[in-house]
Amino acid sequence: MTLAQMIQDAAPLTEITAWLDAQNHDTRVAEIRSLNKKSQRELFERAVDNPPLSLDYFAANPTGEECIHEGKNSLPVFTLFQKRFVRLEDNRVVGYNHGSTLPLIGPGYFILKETTGNPDWTPHGSVVVDYYEVPEGTASVPSHWPKIKPNHKGLQVLVYNNMHDFMRRVSEHVSIGSAFKNGKSIDSYFLLCRQPTS
Repeated sequence: MTLAQMIQDAAPLTEITAWLDAQNHDTRVAEIRSLNKKSQRELFERAVDNPPLSLDYFAANPTGEECIHEGKNSLPVFTLFQKRFVRLEDNRVVGYNHGSTLPLIGPGYFILKETTGNPDWTPHGSVVVDYYEVPEGTASVPSHWPKIKPNHKGLQVLVYNNMHDFMRRVSEHVSIGSAFKNGKSIDSYFLLCRQPTS
């Protein structure tokens, strides 16, 4: 049995969650990387009733220590990436996108937010990756992270400007997101699998 087969066979979401929770990290990563756009879209739609996510889910390590999530998106190219998160001393959770396109497009910094109380956000997911805001340049992100840049300048505009990624829980380690530009879905999806935490 594979994750792709379970989605194709319309297995109950509780069964998919339990199956993912029973796998080791390497298997989970391999399985999310096997999913095409159609499967990602179906999984995002079915995850709407799963328990909500929180900031702690993404920044699971102690304050100041990065938490890496392996990613697989539904684009035709450059499909593998990481989202790296960190909780700052002021309790905000921020992050950036790490991958082969970073030198060309930029890091795509963001601030992670829970959507509770925002009627425009909550129908889409319990947590949003907000690219409209980035941490200030003096924020205490890990020293090896790239320089913080706004998303409305340079080639980052083509990807991250005016974008939100709405996140839904799939399992204990796996979440799924859908990208919105200017408040509208662009029918683009991605899966994240959190690395073992420290």
